[in-house]
Amino acid sequence: MDLNFLTDFRIEWNKRWKQREGTICLNIQMLRKFFRFCEKLGFVERNLAGDLEMPKAKSRPTLPFSTEEWRRILEAFPLYEKRAGRAAASRLRAFVLLLRFSGMRIGDAVRSEASWIEGNRISFVSQTTSVYVCNKLPDDVIEALRIVPVRDGRYFFWTGASTPHSTVGKGQRRLQVLFELASIRGGHARRFRNSYAHDLAVNGQMTLGEIKQALGHKTTRTVLLSLAQR
Repeated sequence: MDLNFLTDFRIEWNKRWKQREGTICLNIQMLRKFFRFCEKLGFVERNLAGDLEMPKAKSRPTLPFSTEEWRRILEAFPLYEKRAGRAAASRLRAFVLLLRFSGMRIGDAVRSEASWIEGNRISFVSQTTSVYVCNKLPDDVIEALRIVPVRDGRYFFWTGASTPHSTVGKGQRRLQVLFELASIRGGHARRFRNSYAHDLAVNGQMTLGEIKQALGHKTTRTVLLSLAQR
């Protein structure tokens, strides 16, 4: 077995099996782990899969929600209530408002704690970047969160028993139901964060460094790249 053999094998994933970029990346990662194991046991002299090229990511920018789309999302909650009940609809509404007006990533939003709220501000450390974030929340967001029963005396949207990853998946599925009820095409949790970032940029009263802090980015370059896609 040599690099040419592995390269031909990799080409089959796309041409023969029609696998997408994400699956191909996962395949390469598993191959690299396998060859590291083989290298430790002396079956091969080096990790051949380390020379396989990862597929180039295609840029797929997610746009902010338009005013019309946001209106339809808000008007879809009564329909969601009929399907899932009042408690579930109130919890999802608070979740959506938090995503839209806090700039939080969905992974941070699902593990939100009541202790993070002080007055009209939410303060937390981003799980993705370890950056401290402290943003002001509108009154209606604070009010929506107050209605939500705090689970385990701590969390708004997480039981604390399951993994945060599984809770993110549940949140995304509930959002997809809401997007379908609101007739939103291409609905995604990240678009709430993009809408928040768009508001900050259009407002013009914040410096680039302040926007970086509000979004929980490590560098202003990341802010410029994300805003450029919009």
